[in-house]
Amino acid sequence: MARSVWDLVADAFDPSPPVLPDYEPQPKQQIAADLVFRVSELLFGGAAGGGKSYWLRNDAVLFALTHERVHIGIVRRTLPMLKQTHLMPLTAICNGIAKHNRAELTWTFPNGSVIRFISLTHIGDEQNYKSVEFDRLYFDEGTELAEVQYTYMLTRLRSSFGGHCDACNQRGHRTAAIMTSNPEGVGYAWVKRRFVAPRPADLGKGQGKPEPFVPWQPPLPDGTPGLPRVFVPSTLMDNPALLASNPDYVNRLKSMPDDRKRKALLEGDWDAMDQVPGALFSLTNIEAHRAHNGAPESLARVVVGYDPASTFTDTSDETGIVAAASAQATRPRQLYVLADRSGHFSGPEAAARACVDLAAAVSADVIVYETNQGGDYVKSALMAALRHAVKEGRWTGPLPKVLGVHAKRGKALRAEPVSVLYGQGQVHHVGPFDELEAQMTTWTPDAPNSPDRLDALVYAITHLENKGAPAAPVKARSTW
Repeated sequence: MARSVWDLVADAFDPSPPVLPDYEPQPKQQIAADLVFRVSELLFGGAAGGGKSYWLRNDAVLFALTHERVHIGIVRRTLPMLKQTHLMPLTAICNGIAKHNRAELTWTFPNGSVIRFISLTHIGDEQNYKSVEFDRLYFDEGTELAEVQYTYMLTRLRSSFGGHCDACNQRGHRTAAIMTSNPEGVGYAWVKRRFVAPRPADLGKGQGKPEPFVPWQPPLPDGTPGLPRVFVPSTLMDNPALLASNPDYVNRLKSMPDDRKRKALLEGDWDAMDQVPGALFSLTNIEAHRAHNGAPESLARVVVGYDPASTFTDTSDETGIVAAASAQATRPRQLYVLADRSGHFSGPEAAARACVDLAAAVSADVIVYETNQGGDYVKSALMAALRHAVKEGRWTGPLPKVLGVHAKRGKALRAEPVSVLYGQGQVHHVGPFDELEAQMTTWTPDAPNSPDRLDALVYAITHLENKGAPAAPVKARSTW
Protein backbone atom coordinates (compact mmCIF):
# COMPACT_ATOMS: atom_id res chain seq x y z
CA MET A 1 0.00 0.00 0.00
CA ALA A 2 1.39 3.41 -0.99
CA ARG A 3 2.38 5.70 1.89
CA SER A 4 0.52 8.98 2.18
CA VAL A 5 2.23 12.34 2.42
CA TRP A 6 1.13 12.53 6.05
CA ASP A 7 3.18 9.40 6.73
CA LEU A 8 6.15 11.55 5.80
CA VAL A 9 5.16 14.09 8.41
CA ALA A 10 4.87 11.35 11.00
CA ASP A 11 8.41 10.29 10.12
CA ALA A 12 9.59 13.64 11.43
CA PHE A 13 9.17 12.15 14.91
CA ASP A 14 10.55 8.73 13.98
CA PRO A 15 14.27 7.85 14.21
CA SER A 16 14.32 6.61 10.61
CA PRO A 17 14.60 9.43 8.05
CA PRO A 18 11.72 9.98 5.63
CA VAL A 19 12.05 9.50 1.92
CA LEU A 20 10.58 12.14 -0.35
CA PRO A 21 8.63 10.89 -3.36
CA ASP A 22 10.67 11.06 -6.57
CA TYR A 23 13.85 12.01 -4.72
CA GLU A 24 16.79 9.64 -4.63
CA PRO A 25 20.04 11.47 -3.88
CA GLN A 26 23.05 10.72 -6.05
CA PRO A 27 26.14 9.47 -4.15
CA LYS A 28 27.81 12.91 -4.04
CA GLN A 29 24.55 14.51 -2.88
CA GLN A 30 24.27 11.92 -0.10
CA ILE A 31 27.84 12.65 0.99
CA ALA A 32 26.97 16.33 1.25
CA ALA A 33 23.81 15.55 3.21
CA ASP A 34 25.77 13.42 5.68
CA LEU A 35 28.59 15.95 6.10
CA VAL A 36 26.17 18.78 6.93
CA PHE A 37 25.59 17.20 10.35
CA ARG A 38 29.34 17.31 11.10
CA VAL A 39 30.12 20.89 10.17
CA SER A 40 28.95 24.46 10.61
CA GLU A 41 29.50 25.46 6.96
CA LEU A 42 29.47 23.41 3.77
CA LEU A 43 30.16 24.35 0.15
CA PHE A 44 28.75 21.98 -2.47
CA GLY A 45 30.30 23.65 -5.48
CA GLY A 46 31.66 23.13 -8.94
CA ALA A 47 30.41 22.31 -12.40
CA ALA A 48 27.09 23.36 -13.89
CA GLY A 49 24.54 20.57 -13.90
CA GLY A 50 26.02 18.76 -10.90
CA GLY A 51 22.64 18.61 -9.15
CA LYS A 52 23.47 21.22 -6.53
CA SER A 53 20.24 23.26 -6.55
CA TYR A 54 18.15 20.08 -6.84
CA TRP A 55 19.85 18.69 -3.74
CA LEU A 56 19.59 21.99 -1.88
CA ARG A 57 15.79 22.27 -1.95
CA ASN A 58 15.22 18.57 -1.26
CA ASP A 59 17.64 18.64 1.67
CA ALA A 60 15.86 21.71 3.04
CA VAL A 61 12.49 19.91 2.92
CA LEU A 62 13.91 16.77 4.53
CA PHE A 63 15.40 18.84 7.34
CA ALA A 64 12.05 20.57 7.87
CA LEU A 65 10.29 17.21 8.07
CA THR A 66 12.76 15.59 10.45
CA HIS A 67 13.17 18.51 12.87
CA GLU A 68 10.42 20.17 14.83
CA ARG A 69 9.84 23.92 14.51
CA VAL A 70 12.95 24.74 12.46
CA HIS A 71 13.32 28.03 10.60
CA ILE A 72 15.02 27.57 7.22
CA GLY A 73 16.06 30.26 4.74
CA ILE A 74 16.86 29.66 1.07
CA VAL A 75 19.00 32.63 0.05
CA ARG A 76 19.95 34.10 -3.30
CA ARG A 77 20.95 37.57 -4.43
CA THR A 78 17.65 38.54 -6.10
CA LEU A 79 14.07 37.40 -5.69
CA PRO A 80 13.55 36.80 -9.45
CA MET A 81 16.54 34.44 -9.40
CA LEU A 82 15.07 32.60 -6.42
CA LYS A 83 11.67 32.25 -8.05
CA GLN A 84 13.10 31.13 -11.37
CA THR A 85 15.26 28.43 -9.80
CA HIS A 86 13.22 27.17 -6.85
CA LEU A 87 9.61 28.35 -6.74
CA MET A 88 7.91 25.75 -8.95
CA PRO A 89 10.11 22.77 -7.92
CA LEU A 90 9.82 23.55 -4.20
CA THR A 91 6.07 24.03 -4.48
CA ALA A 92 5.80 20.64 -6.17
CA ILE A 93 7.90 18.92 -3.49
CA CYS A 94 5.83 20.47 -0.68
CA ASN A 95 2.46 19.81 -2.30
CA GLY A 96 0.30 18.21 0.36
CA ILE A 97 2.94 18.26 3.10
CA ALA A 98 3.32 22.00 3.71
CA LYS A 99 1.13 25.06 3.39
CA HIS A 100 2.41 27.55 0.82
CA ASN A 101 1.93 31.26 1.51
CA ARG A 102 2.34 32.83 -1.94
CA ALA A 103 2.50 36.39 -0.65
CA GLU A 104 5.18 35.70 1.98
CA LEU A 105 6.95 33.00 -0.07
CA THR A 106 6.96 30.59 2.85
CA TRP A 107 6.13 26.90 3.28
CA THR A 108 4.84 25.89 6.74
CA PHE A 109 4.84 22.25 7.85
CA PRO A 110 2.48 20.60 10.36
CA ASN A 111 5.37 20.19 12.84
CA GLY A 112 5.85 23.96 12.91
CA SER A 113 8.88 24.07 10.59
CA VAL A 114 9.06 26.89 8.03
CA ILE A 115 11.03 27.37 4.81
CA ARG A 116 11.24 30.91 3.43
CA PHE A 117 12.87 32.70 0.50
CA ILE A 118 15.43 35.43 1.27
CA SER A 119 16.96 37.83 -1.26
CA LEU A 120 20.00 40.03 -0.56
CA THR A 121 20.09 42.29 -3.60
CA HIS A 122 22.26 45.04 -2.11
CA ILE A 123 24.95 45.13 0.54
CA GLY A 124 23.08 46.15 3.66
CA ASP A 125 19.99 44.06 2.90
CA GLU A 126 21.32 41.46 5.32
CA GLN A 127 20.65 43.98 8.12
CA ASN A 128 16.92 43.38 7.59
CA TYR A 129 17.39 40.11 9.52
CA LYS A 130 18.95 41.53 12.69
CA SER A 131 16.48 39.92 15.08
CA VAL A 132 15.75 36.75 13.10
CA GLU A 133 16.89 33.27 14.13
CA PHE A 134 17.55 30.50 11.61
CA ASP A 135 18.35 26.85 12.15
CA ARG A 136 19.65 26.47 8.62
CA LEU A 137 20.53 28.81 5.78
CA TYR A 138 20.89 27.50 2.23
CA PHE A 139 22.81 29.92 -0.04
CA ASP A 140 22.17 29.13 -3.70
CA GLU A 141 24.90 30.46 -6.02
CA GLY A 142 26.76 31.97 -3.09
CA THR A 143 29.35 33.64 -5.33
CA GLU A 144 26.67 36.18 -6.29
CA LEU A 145 26.91 37.62 -2.76
CA ALA A 146 29.46 39.77 -0.99
CA GLU A 147 31.37 38.14 1.86
CA VAL A 148 30.03 40.70 4.35
CA GLN A 149 26.48 39.59 3.49
CA TYR A 150 27.30 35.93 4.00
CA THR A 151 29.26 36.35 7.23
CA TYR A 152 26.58 38.57 8.74
CA MET A 153 23.88 36.01 7.95
CA LEU A 154 25.98 33.41 9.76
CA THR A 155 25.36 35.39 12.94
CA ARG A 156 21.63 34.67 12.49
CA LEU A 157 22.23 30.93 12.90
CA ARG A 158 20.92 30.11 16.36
CA SER A 159 18.22 27.60 17.14
CA SER A 160 15.14 28.93 18.90
CA PHE A 161 13.93 25.38 19.62
CA GLY A 162 14.18 24.86 23.38
CA GLY A 163 13.46 21.15 23.51
CA HIS A 164 15.70 18.14 23.04
CA CYS A 165 16.32 17.26 19.40
CA ASP A 166 16.56 13.49 19.02
CA ALA A 167 17.90 13.78 15.48
CA CYS A 168 20.71 16.12 16.65
CA ASN A 169 21.12 14.41 20.05
CA GLN A 170 21.27 17.74 21.86
CA ARG A 171 19.14 20.52 23.27
CA GLY A 172 18.04 22.64 20.32
CA HIS A 173 18.84 21.90 16.70
CA ARG A 174 22.30 21.81 15.13
CA THR A 175 22.63 24.90 12.96
CA ALA A 176 24.48 25.06 9.66
CA ALA A 177 25.05 27.17 6.55
CA ILE A 178 25.00 25.30 3.23
CA MET A 179 26.21 26.93 0.03
CA THR A 180 25.96 25.75 -3.57
CA SER A 181 27.78 27.55 -6.36
CA ASN A 182 29.62 27.41 -9.65
CA PRO A 183 33.22 28.70 -9.54
CA GLU A 184 32.45 32.11 -11.05
CA GLY A 185 30.78 35.40 -10.12
CA VAL A 186 31.67 38.57 -8.22
CA GLY A 187 32.13 36.67 -4.95
CA TYR A 188 34.23 33.94 -6.51
CA ALA A 189 37.46 34.99 -4.79
CA TRP A 190 36.16 34.99 -1.21
CA VAL A 191 34.23 31.74 -1.63
CA LYS A 192 37.31 30.04 -3.06
CA ARG A 193 39.44 31.36 -0.20
CA ARG A 194 36.92 30.41 2.48
CA PHE A 195 36.30 26.83 1.38
CA VAL A 196 38.59 25.63 -1.42
CA ALA A 197 42.01 27.27 -1.15
CA PRO A 198 42.55 29.25 2.07
CA ARG A 199 45.55 31.55 2.24
CA PRO A 200 48.33 30.59 4.67
CA ALA A 201 47.14 33.41 6.95
CA ASP A 202 43.71 31.73 7.12
CA LEU A 203 45.19 28.52 8.56
CA GLY A 204 46.37 27.63 12.03
CA LYS A 205 49.96 26.90 12.94
CA GLY A 206 51.01 23.63 11.29
CA GLN A 207 47.62 23.29 9.57
CA GLY A 208 47.88 22.03 6.00
CA LYS A 209 45.68 22.91 3.04
CA PRO A 210 42.19 21.45 3.55
CA GLU A 211 41.19 18.48 1.42
CA PRO A 212 37.79 18.02 -0.24
CA PHE A 213 35.30 16.00 1.83
CA VAL A 214 37.42 16.44 4.99
CA PRO A 215 36.06 18.84 7.64
CA TRP A 216 38.61 21.32 8.96
CA GLN A 217 38.60 24.07 11.57
CA PRO A 218 39.97 27.51 10.69
CA PRO A 219 41.54 29.28 13.65
CA LEU A 220 39.72 31.97 15.60
CA PRO A 221 41.52 35.31 16.22
CA ASP A 222 42.91 33.93 19.50
CA GLY A 223 44.35 30.90 17.68
CA THR A 224 41.91 28.32 19.02
CA PRO A 225 40.08 26.08 16.50
CA GLY A 226 36.92 27.61 15.05
CA LEU A 227 33.74 26.00 13.76
CA PRO A 228 34.31 23.25 11.19
CA ARG A 229 33.65 23.70 7.48
CA VAL A 230 34.01 21.45 4.45
CA PHE A 231 34.14 21.59 0.65
CA VAL A 232 32.31 19.00 -1.46
CA PRO A 233 33.34 19.32 -5.13
CA SER A 234 30.68 18.82 -7.77
CA THR A 235 31.16 17.66 -11.35
CA LEU A 236 28.74 17.05 -14.18
CA MET A 237 29.49 13.32 -13.94
CA ASP A 238 27.91 13.35 -10.46
CA ASN A 239 24.48 13.81 -12.05
CA PRO A 240 23.78 10.83 -14.35
CA ALA A 241 20.07 11.66 -14.35
CA LEU A 242 20.76 14.96 -16.13
CA LEU A 243 23.15 13.29 -18.57
CA ALA A 244 20.56 10.63 -19.38
CA SER A 245 17.82 13.17 -20.09
CA ASN A 246 20.14 15.73 -21.75
CA PRO A 247 22.83 13.79 -23.63
CA ASP A 248 23.90 16.91 -25.57
CA TYR A 249 24.53 19.01 -22.46
CA VAL A 250 28.21 18.05 -22.15
CA ASN A 251 28.87 19.08 -25.73
CA ARG A 252 27.08 22.38 -25.14
CA LEU A 253 29.50 23.17 -22.33
CA LYS A 254 32.47 21.93 -24.37
CA SER A 255 31.53 24.29 -27.19
CA MET A 256 31.85 27.42 -25.03
CA PRO A 257 34.46 29.70 -26.64
CA ASP A 258 35.70 31.04 -23.29
CA ASP A 259 38.29 28.48 -22.15
CA ARG A 260 38.23 29.58 -18.50
CA LYS A 261 34.46 29.55 -18.20
CA ARG A 262 34.38 26.19 -19.98
CA LYS A 263 36.74 24.73 -17.38
CA ALA A 264 34.74 26.32 -14.56
CA LEU A 265 31.31 25.11 -15.68
CA LEU A 266 32.29 21.79 -17.27
CA GLU A 267 35.00 20.60 -14.88
CA GLY A 268 34.17 22.65 -11.78
CA ASP A 269 37.71 24.05 -11.84
CA TRP A 270 38.06 26.62 -9.02
CA ASP A 271 41.31 27.96 -10.50
CA ALA A 272 39.91 28.70 -13.95
CA MET A 273 38.33 32.07 -13.21
CA ASP A 274 41.27 33.76 -11.48
CA GLN A 275 41.15 36.16 -14.41
CA VAL A 276 38.27 36.69 -16.82
CA PRO A 277 39.41 36.89 -20.47
CA GLY A 278 39.80 40.52 -21.42
CA ALA A 279 40.06 41.74 -17.82
CA LEU A 280 42.99 44.06 -17.14
CA PHE A 281 43.89 42.58 -13.75
CA SER A 282 44.69 39.08 -12.53
CA LEU A 283 43.76 37.68 -9.14
CA THR A 284 46.87 35.50 -9.27
CA ASN A 285 49.02 38.61 -9.68
CA ILE A 286 47.22 40.47 -6.90
CA GLU A 287 47.68 37.52 -4.58
CA ALA A 288 51.37 37.12 -5.46
CA HIS A 289 52.13 40.71 -4.40
CA ARG A 290 49.73 41.09 -1.48
CA ALA A 291 51.22 42.88 1.56
CA HIS A 292 50.46 40.28 4.23
CA ASN A 293 52.53 42.19 6.79
CA GLY A 294 50.82 45.52 6.11
CA ALA A 295 52.10 48.77 4.64
CA PRO A 296 55.50 50.26 5.58
CA GLU A 297 55.70 52.30 8.76
CA SER A 298 56.38 55.54 6.87
CA LEU A 299 54.40 56.46 3.77
CA ALA A 300 55.25 59.21 1.32
CA ARG A 301 51.78 60.18 0.16
CA VAL A 302 48.28 58.92 0.99
CA VAL A 303 45.42 59.48 -1.44
CA VAL A 304 41.71 58.65 -1.41
CA GLY A 305 40.14 58.11 -4.82
CA TYR A 306 36.46 59.09 -4.95
CA ASP A 307 33.96 58.14 -7.67
CA PRO A 308 30.47 59.17 -6.47
CA ALA A 309 27.33 57.70 -7.95
CA SER A 310 25.28 60.06 -10.12
CA THR A 311 22.06 58.99 -8.39
CA PHE A 312 21.26 57.52 -4.97
CA THR A 313 18.45 54.97 -5.26
CA ASP A 314 18.14 51.22 -4.67
CA THR A 315 19.20 50.57 -8.27
CA SER A 316 22.03 53.14 -8.43
CA ASP A 317 25.66 52.29 -8.99
CA GLU A 318 27.96 52.16 -5.99
CA THR A 319 30.11 55.08 -4.91
CA GLY A 320 33.78 54.17 -5.17
CA ILE A 321 35.97 55.15 -2.19
CA VAL A 322 39.47 53.62 -2.18
CA ALA A 323 42.59 54.68 -0.25
CA ALA A 324 46.11 54.07 -1.52
CA ALA A 325 49.61 55.19 -0.57
CA SER A 326 53.19 55.30 -1.85
CA ALA A 327 56.20 54.13 0.13
CA GLN A 328 58.93 56.59 1.10
CA ALA A 329 62.05 56.71 -1.13
CA THR A 330 61.66 53.50 -3.12
CA ARG A 331 62.63 52.95 -6.74
CA PRO A 332 60.63 51.81 -8.53
CA ARG A 333 57.89 53.37 -6.42
CA GLN A 334 55.96 50.82 -4.36
CA LEU A 335 52.25 51.51 -3.92
CA TYR A 336 49.83 50.13 -1.32
CA VAL A 337 46.04 49.83 -1.44
CA LEU A 338 45.02 50.54 2.16
CA ALA A 339 41.23 50.38 2.29
CA ASP A 340 38.02 50.12 0.29
CA ARG A 341 34.96 51.85 1.72
CA SER A 342 32.87 51.78 -1.46
CA GLY A 343 29.17 51.06 -1.28
CA HIS A 344 25.62 52.34 -1.63
CA PHE A 345 24.77 55.51 0.30
CA SER A 346 21.54 57.36 1.03
CA GLY A 347 22.66 60.53 -0.73
CA PRO A 348 25.65 62.67 -1.81
CA GLU A 349 26.17 64.02 1.71
CA ALA A 350 26.38 60.52 3.21
CA ALA A 351 28.78 59.42 0.45
CA ALA A 352 30.99 62.48 0.97
CA ARG A 353 31.03 61.87 4.73
CA ALA A 354 32.15 58.26 4.16
CA CYS A 355 34.94 59.50 1.90
CA VAL A 356 36.11 62.06 4.45
CA ASP A 357 35.93 59.52 7.29
CA LEU A 358 38.23 57.19 5.33
CA ALA A 359 40.57 60.08 4.53
CA ALA A 360 40.77 60.86 8.25
CA ALA A 361 41.39 57.21 9.14
CA VAL A 362 44.37 56.90 6.78
CA SER A 363 45.71 60.46 7.30
CA ALA A 364 45.22 61.28 3.62
CA ASP A 365 46.85 64.37 2.19
CA VAL A 366 44.76 64.33 -1.02
CA ILE A 367 41.24 63.39 -2.11
CA VAL A 368 40.97 62.90 -5.88
CA TYR A 369 37.62 62.90 -7.69
CA GLU A 370 36.45 63.02 -11.30
CA THR A 371 34.98 66.31 -12.53
CA ASN A 372 33.20 65.03 -15.64
CA GLN A 373 29.82 64.64 -13.92
CA GLY A 374 28.76 67.20 -11.32
CA GLY A 375 32.33 68.18 -10.48
CA ASP A 376 31.48 71.44 -8.67
CA TYR A 377 28.72 69.79 -6.66
CA VAL A 378 30.99 66.86 -5.73
CA LYS A 379 33.68 69.24 -4.49
CA SER A 380 31.14 71.26 -2.51
CA ALA A 381 29.84 68.09 -0.82
CA LEU A 382 33.39 67.00 0.08
CA MET A 383 34.32 70.42 1.46
CA ALA A 384 31.13 70.51 3.54
CA ALA A 385 31.91 67.04 4.87
CA LEU A 386 35.42 68.18 5.82
CA ARG A 387 34.06 71.20 7.70
CA HIS A 388 31.64 68.96 9.61
CA ALA A 389 34.47 66.53 10.41
CA VAL A 390 36.55 69.34 11.89
CA LYS A 391 33.61 70.78 13.83
CA GLU A 392 32.71 67.36 15.26
CA GLY A 393 36.31 66.53 16.13
CA ARG A 394 36.56 63.69 13.65
CA TRP A 395 39.41 65.40 11.81
CA THR A 396 42.51 66.81 13.46
CA GLY A 397 45.60 68.20 11.78
CA PRO A 398 46.08 69.66 8.28
CA LEU A 399 43.18 69.21 5.89
CA PRO A 400 43.75 67.28 2.66
CA LYS A 401 43.71 68.87 -0.75
CA VAL A 402 40.56 68.15 -2.75
CA LEU A 403 41.59 67.78 -6.39
CA GLY A 404 39.40 67.24 -9.41
CA VAL A 405 40.62 65.35 -12.47
CA HIS A 406 38.99 65.60 -15.87
CA ALA A 407 38.83 62.23 -17.60
CA LYS A 408 39.69 62.80 -21.26
CA ARG A 409 40.10 59.08 -21.99
CA GLY A 410 37.80 56.10 -21.55
CA LYS A 411 37.84 53.86 -18.49
CA ALA A 412 39.95 51.19 -20.17
CA LEU A 413 42.63 53.65 -21.31
CA ARG A 414 42.77 55.16 -17.81
CA ALA A 415 43.06 51.74 -16.19
CA GLU A 416 45.69 50.27 -18.51
CA PRO A 417 48.71 52.12 -17.02
CA VAL A 418 47.56 51.05 -13.57
CA SER A 419 47.30 47.43 -14.72
CA VAL A 420 50.91 47.70 -15.97
CA LEU A 421 52.02 48.73 -12.47
CA TYR A 422 50.21 45.68 -11.08
CA GLY A 423 51.89 43.47 -13.65
CA GLN A 424 55.29 44.81 -12.60
CA GLY A 425 54.58 43.96 -8.97
CA GLN A 426 54.57 47.59 -7.80
CA VAL A 427 51.07 47.60 -6.25
CA HIS A 428 50.33 45.70 -3.05
CA HIS A 429 46.95 45.15 -1.39
CA VAL A 430 47.08 45.47 2.39
CA GLY A 431 44.72 42.64 3.26
CA PRO A 432 41.91 41.21 1.10
CA PHE A 433 39.45 43.54 -0.64
CA ASP A 434 37.09 40.99 -2.10
CA GLU A 435 34.53 43.25 -3.79
CA LEU A 436 37.22 45.50 -5.25
CA GLU A 437 39.31 42.56 -6.44
CA ALA A 438 36.27 40.84 -7.92
CA GLN A 439 35.47 43.98 -9.92
CA MET A 440 39.08 44.38 -11.03
CA THR A 441 39.38 40.81 -12.29
CA THR A 442 35.95 40.50 -13.93
CA TRP A 443 35.42 43.92 -15.55
CA THR A 444 36.37 44.06 -19.22
CA PRO A 445 36.63 47.17 -21.41
CA ASP A 446 33.58 46.13 -23.44
CA ALA A 447 31.39 45.66 -20.34
CA PRO A 448 28.39 48.03 -20.10
CA ASN A 449 28.57 48.43 -16.32
CA SER A 450 30.53 51.13 -14.52
CA PRO A 451 33.34 49.77 -12.30
CA ASP A 452 33.04 52.30 -9.47
CA ARG A 453 35.49 50.68 -7.06
CA LEU A 454 38.00 50.21 -9.86
CA ASP A 455 37.55 53.83 -11.01
CA ALA A 456 38.29 55.10 -7.49
CA LEU A 457 41.37 52.87 -7.33
CA VAL A 458 42.58 54.15 -10.70
CA TYR A 459 42.22 57.80 -9.60
CA ALA A 460 44.25 57.15 -6.44
CA ILE A 461 47.01 55.05 -8.05
CA THR A 462 47.35 57.41 -11.03
CA HIS A 463 47.76 60.41 -8.73
CA LEU A 464 50.38 58.61 -6.65
CA GLU A 465 52.36 57.54 -9.69
CA ASN A 466 52.29 60.94 -11.35
CA LYS A 467 52.79 63.29 -8.41
CA GLY A 468 55.68 61.71 -6.55
CA ALA A 469 56.33 62.24 -2.83
CA PRO A 470 55.82 65.26 -0.58
CA ALA A 471 58.69 66.71 1.41
CA ALA A 472 57.62 65.19 4.73
CA PRO A 473 56.72 61.52 5.19
CA VAL A 474 53.31 60.52 6.51
CA LYS A 475 53.16 58.23 9.52
CA ALA A 476 51.10 55.11 8.81
CA ARG A 477 48.11 54.56 11.09
CA SER A 478 47.76 51.21 12.81
CA THR A 479 44.06 50.83 11.97
CA TRP A 480 42.18 51.70 8.81
